[in-house]
Amino acid sequence: MKKIACYLICLIALCLVGCNTPKNDPPLYSGDYWAVGDYERGATPYLRLNTEKREFSFCEGALVSYAENGTYSLQDGVLVATTQNLTFRFEIKDERTLVLIDEDACAYFEMPVNTQFEYSEELK
Repeated sequence: MKKIACYLICLIALCLVGCNTPKNDPPLYSGDYWAVGDYERGATPYLRLNTEKREFSFCEGALVSYAENGTYSLQDGVLVATTQNLTFRFEIKDERTLVLIDEDACAYFEMPVNTQFEYSEELK
């Protein structure tokens, strides 16, 4: 009887540990994700991620000095980038593609919802 009780306790403990294991974060690259579209050279909006520190920089283009900087978290396939005053939400399509699905109003620049950002190591 003691063996059965011990097996049941172990089985329940394993189930509880397995059920509470956090989901693996979707893979993302550190570096620049550039907006897809017809932009002038140096004016392509980009999102720069540092996956080790979970930090980001969101800018209207390489020639623009203003950028929103902060940290990000991953929540159910969505990258939530937060600054002191703003929040940007990106759907993670895959490790190379992010889609802006929501943003707070920003006085310096506005990005259309559904703008797609693709990872690239090249300066655009």
